[in-house]
Amino acid sequence: MSTRIVEIRQNILNKNDLLARRLRDGFTAAGVFTVNLVSSPGTGKTAFLQRTLKELLERGTRVAALVGDLETDNDARRLAASGAPVRQINTHGRCHLEAEMIESHLAGWDVADYDFLFIENVGNLVCPSSYDLGESLRVVMLSVTEGEDKPL
Repeated sequence: MSTRIVEIRQNILNKNDLLARRLRDGFTAAGVFTVNLVSSPGTGKTAFLQRTLKELLERGTRVAALVGDLETDNDARRLAASGAPVRQINTHGRCHLEAEMIESHLAGWDVADYDFLFIENVGNLVCPSSYDLGESLRVVMLSVTEGEDKPL
């Protein structure tokens, strides 16, 4: 009996990438700069974003945030205390956000009302690195104790 190897070369993220491109075009047309924050759990994403939102609001900058989490809304509640509009995205066990999640949670928001849209991704450095969310900038936060073997 012989073995046959069949190679399939298809980008499994193609659907996500097409939607991310459409989101990016929409953000650009609306004049909103979108930042995707990625890190391991406990690195300080939420604390950093909480302070950033507060300071930008105090300067009159129009900001909003989407917060990804496996199950809880703890981080979203912390960020909402800044006074910025915040929406929670529960992934129900998925280790990353996808462009479709971003699109569905923006329903009813006019992104042109904001100068910056921050996306706090799920606390994980492996999965989110592959998923384009239409962001203008992806920021990877590391803590010194995490090691240098994390994918950037």
